[in-house]
Amino acid sequence: MIELLKYILYPSIPVILLLFFLFSGELISERTALSGIYALILNVINFISAYFLFEISKNKSHKVFLKYNLGGMGLRLILILFGVFILIKFLNIELQGFILVFFFLYFVYITLEILHFHKNSRNIE
Repeated sequence: MIELLKYILYPSIPVILLLFFLFSGELISERTALSGIYALILNVINFISAYFLFEISKNKSHKVFLKYNLGGMGLRLILILFGVFILIKFLNIELQGFILVFFFLYFVYITLEILHFHKNSRNIE
């Protein structure tokens, strides 16, 4: 559980601090800062679901492992698209700020996900 917190907090804290300082210095609007926070929340939810799907399936058969991780990847992608649609359609977010923070954090968390898979896959067999 501590490892999960590290994976979540290490990329999140710099982004939150950067948004806070940019907002405090009046370089970005409140709307842009909130858009960045929404992007962060969406990516953290995605990462937590990937982490737990891997942890559940890592000691199972190969078929179950692939079903959980590859199937889960497809389901997570659909849920992310649905979340982005809801945020854009119903909340007053600043689109460019949201997209910038979202894709930056998406690639950071995907990299952490791959590193976690690689590190823990050596311990399986």
